[in-house]
Amino acid sequence: LERQEQQALEEQRLTGGIKYLQQLRPVPTKGDGDKITLPVSALEELDPQNALELGVFTFELSFDEDHHDGGASTLKRQTHAGVLEFVAEEGTVGLPPKVATSLFRYTKQLPGSIKVRFVRLEKGRFATLQPRGEGFGDRQIDFKHMLERSLKTHTTLTEGDVLFVRHGRETFEVLVAELKPERAINILNTDLEVDMIPCEAVVKKKEAEKRLEEEAARAVTLAKEKEQWKANKMANLAPEPSADERLQVKMVLRMSEGQPTRRFLHSSPLRTVFDFIEALTGEEAGHFRLAATYPRRLFGVDSADKSLQELGLNGRQEALFVEKVSADDILPEPAATEEYGEASIARPRTQLPGAWEEARQTLEKRLDESMHSTAVPAIHAMEPIMPVAQSADQATKWQAQLSELEEMGFMNRSLNIEVLERYQGRLLRVVNFLSEMGSSAEGAGSGVTVMED
Repeated sequence: LERQEQQALEEQRLTGGIKYLQQLRPVPTKGDGDKITLPVSALEELDPQNALELGVFTFELSFDEDHHDGGASTLKRQTHAGVLEFVAEEGTVGLPPKVATSLFRYTKQLPGSIKVRFVRLEKGRFATLQPRGEGFGDRQIDFKHMLERSLKTHTTLTEGDVLFVRHGRETFEVLVAELKPERAINILNTDLEVDMIPCEAVVKKKEAEKRLEEEAARAVTLAKEKEQWKANKMANLAPEPSADERLQVKMVLRMSEGQPTRRFLHSSPLRTVFDFIEALTGEEAGHFRLAATYPRRLFGVDSADKSLQELGLNGRQEALFVEKVSADDILPEPAATEEYGEASIARPRTQLPGAWEEARQTLEKRLDESMHSTAVPAIHAMEPIMPVAQSADQATKWQAQLSELEEMGFMNRSLNIEVLERYQGRLLRVVNFLSEMGSSAEGAGSGVTVMED
């Protein structure tokens, strides 16, 4: 019971008591930013619940994707969005390229439907953004201006989202790495502090450099340890027999580093020869075998306890080839680091399903051609029209709408009247326009404070 009460409280916090949850088929739209289109039935369901009184509509978009990691499981993919118009075909939701990219970028198979749920999001205070790939490179650009322009087309941000920043006929993808106070935020009418962290290529390059430094330091440490080990081994070797000892053999070891020699007693175990090899190479005896010629005979560590005489190595001088038997000398392939560095140079572009890729290209073309266009888009939204007073005085004419806007925090009365005239009192379009224009409470402009590392 207590758990159910907690769930009910959380639901109330997230939705403000407004209930809207539908499974809708995603279809592409050519809009910029994160504003989706919904069917008119969504408005008919939301309006009786006084949803407009809560301010701008925001929605959670999600679907469950099968995930195979050794067992059957599902992952919840989600993002958030505002709404542009209620003109979508019934049973569908129109997703602009940015929303489709954020929701489907890891998806192998496009879902037949997604959940669309009305939610209320906390005002955002802080965002950490990271350019994908090589980022903006050495381009001299006013990133703050570009970011502000991009964010003006957004109502929400969600961790993991991909933002599109268009500049010089190129689209740069920027990842939303972290948000505060929550993982999804409303960014309308708020001063959002943005921290730009280095792009993926720079991070990968630094990580690769750090790995190389660590590997180099580890190699130096291992080399020192190896030299110390060799010195200890050499110091602990059994002493050579005296020159006048008759039962001794001069052992010549033929190695890639040279032909070191040492005298051993006939009664000495083969282990003493392997000890000498360890002291010379710094590697354990198990990595080697000894080979005599004419006839060819092989001696490994399995014979280490037998004496040289037992093994027939008791001439005045014996020559043995020291052969490697382990695969430890196979060098790791360096190509992986080089290819990794090569890949990090590329500027990734999220590949969208065909229809959304076409919509994205259309959007990019329109942005390039009409970046500074002041044309007013046609109004098609079907939404409740509040009563309009018959008066020549505009403040009186739009009194009901102005009251609604002021309750939402839009306090610039003259601007509100101008936009109401422009959109014939269609409140949803007025709210969207004011939000995009950066109109904030008490007439102060909302802003983006950018900090770059």
